[in-house]
Amino acid sequence: MSKVATNIKPVYELFKEEVKKDKPDIDMLELLIDRLQQEDIYKITGLILINKKLYKLPNNICNLTNLQYFSCSCNEISNLSDNIGNLTNLRLFYCSYNKINEIPDSIGNLTNLQRFDCDNNQISILPDSIGNLTNLQRFSCINNQISEIPKWLENMNIPDIKT
Repeated sequence: MSKVATNIKPVYELFKEEVKKDKPDIDMLELLIDRLQQEDIYKITGLILINKKLYKLPNNICNLTNLQYFSCSCNEISNLSDNIGNLTNLRLFYCSYNKINEIPDSIGNLTNLQRFDCDNNQISILPDSIGNLTNLQRFSCINNQISEIPKWLENMNIPDIKT
């Protein structure tokens, strides 16, 4: 009689365990995101990767289509992939205290975004597409390398803005 494995964890549980690690393996996160079932993808509405010693984000993070809250603050991330703009349900996005030097134009696709904090990075230019974020209630981009605040940013009706 052969033994049947009974302790196999679902991919969703493995994903949650990987995210909780002090230093998640990016390749493993990408593999697990690819293998998530559609119903599990809808369960993931928040993702917190704060102080995880990450140097990049999973390339396929855009597959987490129901993500509403995402924080990748306090890491070593140097760039945000253009696919970040596919997270159209995102409402809160925190990427402060990294080494990000550029915000991709696709950020303008996040029209549900209400709060965007990108403080303490190495950003020198803000893309015009931020002007598409009409639901933005807070934008904070202090302690970067921005030499001039764009006029369009001054004209936006953002209740809480810090540059």
